[in-house]
Amino acid sequence: MIEIPYNVKPREETGLFNAKLGIWLFLASEVMLFGGLFSAFVLLRVGSPEWPPSGETHLNIPLATLNTFNLILSSWTIIKSWISLKENNFQGFKKYMGITLLCSLLFLVIKYFEYSAKFHHGIFPSTDNFFGIYFTLTGLHGLHVIGGLILNYYLWRNFDSRVRNLTNEILKYFIIFTLFLPWVKIEMGALQSFWGFETQIGFISLFLIIISLFVNKIERLEKYNNFLLLIVALLGFYGFTLYKSIGFFLFLLFGLLAFIDSILIKSNVSFKSDPSRFTNRVEVAGLYWHFVDLVWIFLFPTLYLL
Repeated sequence: MIEIPYNVKPREETGLFNAKLGIWLFLASEVMLFGGLFSAFVLLRVGSPEWPPSGETHLNIPLATLNTFNLILSSWTIIKSWISLKENNFQGFKKYMGITLLCSLLFLVIKYFEYSAKFHHGIFPSTDNFFGIYFTLTGLHGLHVIGGLILNYYLWRNFDSRVRNLTNEILKYFIIFTLFLPWVKIEMGALQSFWGFETQIGFISLFLIIISLFVNKIERLEKYNNFLLLIVALLGFYGFTLYKSIGFFLFLLFGLLAFIDSILIKSNVSFKSDPSRFTNRVEVAGLYWHFVDLVWIFLFPTLYLL
C-alpha cells in the first residue's frame, strides 16, 4: 500500500503538512466569503439615510455577549485539548474537547432563542436591509458552528473505542428523546401536547429510527442505514422550518450527527492507531474553530454594538 507523503511530517518547502496547508487555503477562501458580506454591510449602512431602516434593531445584547464569552472559552479549551495530546494527557483531551462541544451546543441554543424571539415579533430577513444582512451573516456563521461541532465531535468520538461506544449509545438516546420534543410546547408555564401534523412527523421518524437500529445489525442491509438516517435528519429540518420548534431543531442536529457518524465510522483514525496523524487532525480542527470564533468577534460589535 502506497503511503501519501507529508500526511504527518511537514513539507520542506512550506513547513506544513498536507492538512494544515489545505486548511489555510480553505480559510483564505472563507475570509473572501465573509469579507464580501461585511463589505455589503458597510455599503448598505453608508447608503442608508437611517440605520437600521425600521428604527430599532431588536437585538439581544446580553445573550450575544454571553455567546461571545462562550466562544472565547471554546477557543481556549480546544487549544488545551491539542496541548493535552502533545503531553499524552488523554483525560485532559477528552475533558477539554468535551467542553468545546458543550460550548458549541450552548451557542446554537442561544441563537435559537434569539431567532425564535425575532420570528415571534414578525421580524424576518425580508423585513429590511439590516435584518437581511443580519440573518445572512449570523445564519452563515451558525452553519460554520454546526460544521465545527460535527468535526470536533468526530475527533472526540474517535479518540478511543470506549469513547466511541459511549457516544454511540448517548446519540441513540438523544435522538429518541428529541423525537418527543416536537409534540410538546411550553406556553405560559404549562405543557400542551400537540396531536396534529407535528405528531405524524414524529411517529414517522420514530419508525425510521427503529428500522435503522435493526438494519444496522444486519450486515447485508447496513448500507441502507445511512439513507434512513438522512431521511430522519431531513424530516427534522422540514419540521423545524414549519414550526420553529427547539424539539425539531435538536432532532435535526442529532439526526444529522447520527448520519455523519454512520459515514465516518468506516474511516476511523484513533489516537491509538495513528497518534501523530490524529494529533494533526485536532490541530487543523482547532485552526478552523479559531476562525469561526474570530468571525463572531467581528460580527458581535458590528451588528450588536455599532
